[in-house]
Amino acid sequence: MDAITDKLEKHQNLVSSINQPLAVIGLEKAGQKMAGKLLTPAVWALNYAVNDKLPDKVDAGIFGVGLLGGAAGPASIVTGVVKAVVDDDTDQRLKAVRNDEKPEHRSSIKAAYHFGSAPAGINAQTIASMGGTAWQHPNGLWVYITVGEDLLVANFKPQKATRVYRPVWPLIPMGGGKFRYTAKR
Repeated sequence: MDAITDKLEKHQNLVSSINQPLAVIGLEKAGQKMAGKLLTPAVWALNYAVNDKLPDKVDAGIFGVGLLGGAAGPASIVTGVVKAVVDDDTDQRLKAVRNDEKPEHRSSIKAAYHFGSAPAGINAQTIASMGGTAWQHPNGLWVYITVGEDLLVANFKPQKATRVYRPVWPLIPMGGGKFRYTAKR
């Protein structure tokens, strides 16, 4: 039973991305079209209530495309499944990063992948230019740390990192609300 629970936990996004469209199609075939359209937001609400996890902008976009119907429906399902595989991989690597840091910092570490729409390495540079510390873990994941929900930490020293971006201290403004930062291996 533990092996099944472990697999479901590791592939939570994939399981959800496959089962939700199947349930939506089933509801729509049963004449419950509105219930089918509301299923995904209901699952998001439940996921937020249980795991404190909100869908990201890409998930919302995929959902919106799926509402268009026609050829957009299957395309959004396939895209959602691929994204779910990436999200599951990111979640597992983030768990490893958190386990390598001190317990008091673990819940404040986030994947740079979700910081913006650029690749994670570019997001890490953006984080450093905004006054935060971002680093690449040996497993390849770029992460950063905050105090509370969104206050970036400038002087954090990760326990395990292959590359670290952080602002030069004292902060040196570069204009546009950005700061000079340094990259260390």
